[in-house]
Amino acid sequence: MGQMIGKPKKTHENIEKRKAFTLTLANESLMKEIDYLGTVSGYRVPDKFERTGLKAVKSEHVDAPIIVGSPVVIECELIEFVETENFTTVLAKVVNMAADESVLGEDGKIDTGKIGMIFYESFSNSYYRLGEKVGKAWSEGKVFME
Repeated sequence: MGQMIGKPKKTHENIEKRKAFTLTLANESLMKEIDYLGTVSGYRVPDKFERTGLKAVKSEHVDAPIIVGSPVVIECELIEFVETENFTTVLAKVVNMAADESVLGEDGKIDTGKIGMIFYESFSNSYYRLGEKVGKAWSEGKVFME
């Protein structure tokens, strides 16, 4: 798995120090808090997490926190940093995925439609919700295999 991050960020420093991190697949219920956390520097506002009212618990699998109430959390161990001119690509091994029961389907697997996951779209500086299935992986391209 790969993730890009700016080197002068507190997050970069924390990953380097802990050799681990967690990713929260946020939904609309966490949008204001996640937006704030991504906007404000941890160097300038050391108590930024506390200001949101969010709570965190230590992961049982990696040396990193998990935001309480996250619908899906991906827990990762650092493999390496790959430096580029403007960003650092963080290569990591997924150690564990944790999902709230509310986002599981009848089969016990994560149901993407139930997460209500949001993503940041940089062209309009907006958040959008994901969820509509539009195709089946490893099937749609079969028309070119004949």
